[in-house]
Amino acid sequence: MNANQGNTITAKRLSSSPVAAAPKAAGGVAIKRDHDQYILSVCNFLSKGWEVSLLGFLAFIIQQYELPVYMVGILSGAFIISQITISFFAGKIAHAIHSRNVIFLSIATSGCAWLTVSLSGSLASLYLAYILGGVSSGLFEPIGNSLVAKRCAPKNRGTAIGNFAAFGDLGRIAVVTVATGLAGFFGVNAACADVIPDAPSTRRLAACYS
Repeated sequence: MNANQGNTITAKRLSSSPVAAAPKAAGGVAIKRDHDQYILSVCNFLSKGWEVSLLGFLAFIIQQYELPVYMVGILSGAFIISQITISFFAGKIAHAIHSRNVIFLSIATSGCAWLTVSLSGSLASLYLAYILGGVSSGLFEPIGNSLVAKRCAPKNRGTAIGNFAAFGDLGRIAVVTVATGLAGFFGVNAACADVIPDAPSTRRLAACYS
């Protein structure tokens, strides 16, 4: 065997060795982490936008249904109490059904909240809608933060969580602007009908997360 053949065999052995494969594997893991964090951030953008929009709709709801102004505080209270209450159990729910399924549950609950507002014809249905909205928000936020922290490298954890929160804040601005604009021009029911299809779309987006 000549020297060239020996060098070729050595190169093949090195390229197929675990040491040589390690950088490729590490690169693939990093890309997967970035992909997952991006999906979670987009879901947070929509989740926070839906949350604030639902509360922003109260100004239009009390006008449409001729409710007293203090109902804004009561319905907001129902939202916040349900949000806080469910957040205490979010970890146990995630342990029982897996964190990704909690994200799916949060999105589905949000869709139900918007559907209930759209079809509401009584004060009781409005209470139900705002309780469902609070449950959705209370499930998504702690589990979303947990998944972001779990998926990123320790040295990038602070940046990843900050980016995740920033996407949520952008959603609060962008989505509420569009949703309340629609409610102002076309009414609450029509605006809800435009928002509801976003929930299945977000569910499909979240399904890309693994």
